[in-house]
Formats: sequence, C-alpha cells, structure tokens
Amino acid sequence: MLNSPSNSTLIYFIVFLLLVILTVIILIWVNQGRRRRYWGGYGDKVVVVSNCGNSKYGCCPDGKTPRINPQGSNC
Repeated sequence: MLNSPSNSTLIYFIVFLLLVILTVIILIWVNQGRRRRYWGGYGDKVVVVSNCGNSKYGCCPDGKTPRINPQGSNC
C-alpha cells in the first residue's frame, strides 16, 4: 500500500511542501537580520553609523552635533 501511485505522490507533495516552508522561513530570518543592520541596531541598542567628524564643517563644541557652516551658527 505504501508504494501505490497515490501514496508516493502524496509523499512527494509533502516533502516538496516542507522544503518550500523551510525556504520561506530561512528567507524571512535572513531578511530580518538585514533589516536590523539597516536601521542601525538590535532592539534598544543603536549603532552609530556616522558621526559629525565626517561632516563637511566638523563638530560643534559638544562633539555630537555637526556644524552646518564654518562659523557653527547652529551650535
């Protein structure tokens, strides 16, 4: 009975369905990791991607705020 055409077709279908489900789960898991890195952190942790040292006019005296002009009128 196990080797009848209908049973073997059912087994192949179940195996195929499990592979598809596993593939979808893996893709979702990988995508969530990329999304966390893209938004800069995991949960409450925030990863600094850039600082004001990379800005055109450098930092304000507080060391955190980037200057918008050479005079630092926004500081």
